[in-house]
Formats: sequence, structure tokens, C-alpha cells
Amino acid sequence: MFSGTVYVNGVRADGLRGFELENVNVRIDEKGDIFIDAPGYKVEVVDEPSTAKVPVSNQGIPIGRYWLATVDESSTGLVADLMVNGTLVRKLRSQESQVILDIGPYLKTGENSVMLVPSSALSQGQFSVFLGTGSNEAGTVVLDDPSVMFTLSPQNNASLSQQSTLHVP
Repeated sequence: MFSGTVYVNGVRADGLRGFELENVNVRIDEKGDIFIDAPGYKVEVVDEPSTAKVPVSNQGIPIGRYWLATVDESSTGLVADLMVNGTLVRKLRSQESQVILDIGPYLKTGENSVMLVPSSALSQGQFSVFLGTGSNEAGTVVLDDPSVMFTLSPQNNASLSQQSTLHVP
């Protein structure tokens, strides 16, 4: 039985059925989540009218409220683990498609330790990681003012770990 999550162009697409995507790149992470990079395809989230409560993680954090987004400016060589409260959230790599991920399931109320731990140093370009509150507006994640920002470049010791704290009220 499949228990991972499917993402197409960074948008969660678990409900996608009866659709064939051509000329795509597929990556499966260590948790079994499937990431499909599909140039030429636009994926949108369509909200159905509902009176249901906002879904929350097992820690009571609203799902779809706290996000991670990466920006890769022609970087090469980087491989880094993003850790939240000691748990690996995702391995980040130079030259992969932009990562947009709901990090609510990894958070708890109060102070959250966030670390970026490179295992392979950046040799050129710049790679940035942003975490904070935001919203998914018709398939486009819009971040509010990010609470945590990591920027790696060859000039700022890109092989060293960076740590910050994300406060969740």
C-alpha cells in the first residue's frame, strides 16, 4: 500500500487520477514521497467549498500554514539536510527544481530548532532556503515575511551548518 505523497511541480497532487504526464522527471525520497517535475504542465489546487475545520498536524499546527521554499541561483555542488527539531525534513540539492514544502507536520508549538547541514559544499552560485508562514493560493504558495532564511554561497563558508529558531505561537 502506498503511503507517500505525490507532488507535481511542487504542488501536492495526491488526488490526481487518470492522467498521463509525458517528458517528466521523477524523484522518490527516503520517505516514499514522489516528486514529479513536469515542464509544460500547470498544476492548480482547487478548493471545494467546505465548512470543515482547517486540518491540523498531530502537534496542533495548521496544515498549509508553515512553508519551506528554496531559491537556487545557478548553484552547483550543494547537498544539504534540512532538519527541524532533530528530524530530517528533506535533502536539498543544487540544480533540482524549486522545493516548496508544507513543514507543519514537523513543527510544535513554541520554539523550533531549524538546521541546514551541508554534506557537500557549494562550489558556485547561491542557494537560499526560506521558512515561515504563508498560504497556498490556487496552487501558488505565497510566503509572508519569512521567519528563517539561510543563504549559502562559496564566500560564506557554504560547508558549515547554519541554525535558527522558528517560533510557532
